[in-house]
Amino acid sequence: MDQTMNIRRRAFLTLFVCAASLRADEFPYQKPPKEILDVLHAPAPPATLVNPPRTHFLIAERELMPPIAELAKPMHRLAGLRINPANNGKHLPAGVLTSLSVKSIETGAETRIALPAGVRFTSPSWSPDGKRFALLGYTPNAVELYFGSVDSPALRRVPGLRIDDTMDGIVNWWSGSDELLVRTVPARRGPPPARPSAPAGPNVQESSGQSGPVRTYQDMLTNAHDEKLFDYYCTSQLAIVNANTLRAQTVGEPKIFADAEPSPDGRYLLVEWIHRPYSYLHPYMAFPRETEVWDRSGKPVHKV
Repeated sequence: MDQTMNIRRRAFLTLFVCAASLRADEFPYQKPPKEILDVLHAPAPPATLVNPPRTHFLIAERELMPPIAELAKPMHRLAGLRINPANNGKHLPAGVLTSLSVKSIETGAETRIALPAGVRFTSPSWSPDGKRFALLGYTPNAVELYFGSVDSPALRRVPGLRIDDTMDGIVNWWSGSDELLVRTVPARRGPPPARPSAPAGPNVQESSGQSGPVRTYQDMLTNAHDEKLFDYYCTSQLAIVNANTLRAQTVGEPKIFADAEPSPDGRYLLVEWIHRPYSYLHPYMAFPRETEVWDRSGKPVHKV
């Protein structure tokens, strides 16, 4: 009897030691059978983007699934946005490129574009004349602007420029095809607002009028600190970037721009920006806005 109990105790101690040594963080992600992996990793058909004169088109192969390292990066959920605070871009940018080529429609000649290592490229956009294109490059600490050409396999990076890619529609070509209107991170923005150790007061929301159905959304603002974070990460500085010299000229004062487009003749800008008060029930698309016409220097010439 004693011998049996000793054997059981030893077996229990052995199992306990083994379980203690195999911590949860030491187990790697498990993989399905090879047949399933082959289906999941099968390349998707490449996406194509034809230039306006229909002389060339881009052939883009895109990332099927984001790496675990990208999913694990920090994220702020603000007014319907998911923001990466490290680079002031989207937490998971859509359509990340794994390869990019330019092909001539007339001759069929194809030029493979050299994508620099360590940069996740997305959002290619043709110039109106179809001779060059712009795209965004995501790095751990910034979102950068690059230019490509139908005549060269190399990309050109705009030095010292940080793009604010928290919202959509941040790249707009000028009609002359030599300039690009972008939203950038303000140069002297300072550190992000610190979270208070205790709230200054309760969150108060008012409901008045008749009752009715209300849609629900993800990632809404929840308190005053979220409002400050939204202001911090979404406030951008408009800039006109010259595609030839790679120099940028700021336009107007920083605001939370919802849209900004140059006029067809290139003399004016139609700008739309978001302002307070913010809603805790709706995403940023439903926030109050103002619209103005500016000249190229950022001076208002007409309020819409």
